[in-house]
Amino acid sequence: MYKNEYALIGREGRSEGGWVLLDYGDIVVHLFSDEMREFYNIDGTWRDADTIVVKGA
Repeated sequence: MYKNEYALIGREGRSEGGWVLLDYGDIVVHLFSDEMREFYNIDGTWRDADTIVVKGA
């Protein structure tokens, strides 16, 4: 994000808690530990979503 000049507007959560949210305005990033990812069933929740390939990332 830094390389593409996106400014971090806000950050919530802590890595020790297993979930961190990074707010870049138009883009919000959620980072989950494996344990939290399984607890919230992230993969199951989004399994029908389209996959978007980002070139140059």
